Amino acid sequence: MSGTPSVDRVRGGFLAHLDWWFGGGALGPVRRLAAATLVAVGPWIVFVLSLAIISISSAPLLGREGLEDLRLTVTYSFCVAPLAAGPIGLAAAELARQSKEDNLGLPVFDIYGLALVLAGGTSAIIALTIAFAFGIPLSGMGLSFALLCSAAAMLWVCFAVLSAMKLFRPLIGAFLGGILLSVIGTIAAVRLAPSVQLLTMCFSAGLISCVSQSLLSMRAWQSDEPSSFAEVRSLLLEEIWKRRMIGAGVTLALIGIWADKWAFWLSPAGMRSAAGYLHYSRYDSVMFIAHLSMIPTFTAMLMIRETDLARSFKAVQARLQERSNHSSVRRSVDVLTRVAWSGGGKILFIQATIAGMLVLTAPWIARNMSFDFEQFIVLRFALLAVFLYSISYVACIFLLLCGRTRHFLIIQIVFVVANFILSVIFIKTSGFTAYPLFISSLIAAAIAWPVALQSLASYDYLFLLGENESLYALQRPGK
Repeated sequence: MSGTPSVDRVRGGFLAHLDWWFGGGALGPVRRLAAATLVAVGPWIVFVLSLAIISISSAPLLGREGLEDLRLTVTYSFCVAPLAAGPIGLAAAELARQSKEDNLGLPVFDIYGLALVLAGGTSAIIALTIAFAFGIPLSGMGLSFALLCSAAAMLWVCFAVLSAMKLFRPLIGAFLGGILLSVIGTIAAVRLAPSVQLLTMCFSAGLISCVSQSLLSMRAWQSDEPSSFAEVRSLLLEEIWKRRMIGAGVTLALIGIWADKWAFWLSPAGMRSAAGYLHYSRYDSVMFIAHLSMIPTFTAMLMIRETDLARSFKAVQARLQERSNHSSVRRSVDVLTRVAWSGGGKILFIQATIAGMLVLTAPWIARNMSFDFEQFIVLRFALLAVFLYSISYVACIFLLLCGRTRHFLIIQIVFVVANFILSVIFIKTSGFTAYPLFISSLIAAAIAWPVALQSLASYDYLFLLGENESLYALQRPGK
């Protein structure tokens, strides 16, 4: 016991030195960029790392069919999980944010736990439904697929809630700990008894470890007085209903990303793996590379949204709440518009630069990925399509910050419908092509960007009247 203070001093001194080294002028921006990347796209990093580890460690042992089934299990899991976790995680994150910022004293820990159970259970049900529809036996890949879907859905909720609470350090620590456990488990499984089911369980164990560590971080927000299950359920379900338009828009945005892939999977050119998964590997591998190019946009948008944009929006709200004169309010709105223009322009410039570099290096990528000529052409159009999609993404974030949830929902509906219908048409007429994603992204960007700029310019009106939820609040049916 007498040695505990000295150990604490040593640990504290080490962490202080670590913070000093990584908080300086040179490494400070690097640390902030890395942290923002993990927070913004953590689940997708898990997805990418999972596929990379699978390809490197288990390819010689599982064989081509086993490797394909394992990749598709991970792909399907990270396709299904956000669909279930999106609306639930959004509602839980909003309740957690309100409780922290407004000191409402809500049972955040209990709400978080219920959200994890609902998201994980819903995702598992969807996974089992897919397994039944595709004829995937539960004794084989079915149960491990459902477990991985459930773990991935809980991971999405974990990132949503802890990000809303601004618990970035615990989130990053839990994420890195879970990844480390997945890597160790995978290496051990490959050495001892490699199988698709066991490797899937190892990835699931890492994700569940991340969620478990996040629960320990959230214990500080546990209510002093025990809350009844009925109260917690009512709070979460009411928030889901209140945020139904944003939840539907988020779900549709995720569906829109996958709509063209699903069209190819269901087309006559689609293939079926040994386990029963539908896929079209020629298109999937190209789109996987193209979508990776958008990670800097997600990261930069999070950094700007949490700093310059947040301050500008709060400045306008403060002027309105202080009942300042019209010219003072309009000056703050003008500052907000300039900040959004500048931040959004920088993000899109970076994305355009990355897209241009990747288009120029497409021959090298195609050669190293063993793409054929058609895949090389599709890759170039896909990179341009992802750039156009990043324009609509930035614009939609502006719309959500301005409270224009109905416009956000309409844009996502347009994108989903356009992407799927155009995919069906082009598959029948042109075959293997990225034109559907390119055209639908162009349509979404052309609609979203002007509406976003107009919304920013009239944010004072939207905050007071146009999108003031207290003026247009609707009760849940039956209440």
